[in-house]
Amino acid sequence: MIKGIGVDLVMIVRVKEKGFKLAPQMLSERELSEWHVMGSSKYHWLAKAWAVKEATVKALGTGFGEEYKPKDIEYISPHVHIKGKKMDNVHLSVSDEGEYAIAYVVIEHPNIL
Repeated sequence: MIKGIGVDLVMIVRVKEKGFKLAPQMLSERELSEWHVMGSSKYHWLAKAWAVKEATVKALGTGFGEEYKPKDIEYISPHVHIKGKKMDNVHLSVSDEGEYAIAYVVIEHPNIL
């Protein structure tokens, strides 16, 4: 049984414009460490990470707010981790091409304990 489905599409150029300001605000410490050592693909990865986070909160049905902040959701390819939750059946598809990054998340129920 599916609990939720989320999808998000991000323009990479928009992320690139805000990259160094955006990254510390949205990435966990582990993600931020990974991002800092990336080469030329760092903005593509950052756009994918943002898309994963957005798609995940959409699949959870909450959006960002009091319950979840962007740093609470980690994109450690090919997995999604949510702070304080056990995630057993989360399916993730992430891609980037040209100017766009996309993430698609399906959460099966019951998977959040």
